[in-house]
Amino acid sequence: MSTTTSSELPPLQQALPQLVTAAKYSFNLALSLSKRLFSLTRSITYPVTALAPIPWNVLLYLSAPFIVLAQILLEVFILAPARVTAYFLDLVYPIYVFLGIAVITGAFLGLIARTVTTHAMHAVEPKIETDRKALQM
Repeated sequence: MSTTTSSELPPLQQALPQLVTAAKYSFNLALSLSKRLFSLTRSITYPVTALAPIPWNVLLYLSAPFIVLAQILLEVFILAPARVTAYFLDLVYPIYVFLGIAVITGAFLGLIARTVTTHAMHAVEPKIETDRKALQM
């Protein structure tokens, strides 16, 4: 009966203890972070809940002009330009793709032409040198 050594085990079985340990540490880290986040959220929202007896309808009624102004400014300065930009980018996307393919194809063909020309020059170059030497004599 032969015993299985660690070198004969499959790689997954060799890595399994480390994976289990990493999973335990990851779970504990996530649990700890969620507890701290909940505590922070509770400490931030406590003053808001302490103000609950205040009539919110009155506060919303008094802050309505500011809310409407903020909505208008958001629409004018952020949402509308974002929509216009997205529309413009949708319009020019086919041109962008066409020109991108043209540039990539041109670069590829240029590289091929350069390689062919270089090889052709090296193939012809020894003949040119021997012809020059013959003319100088």
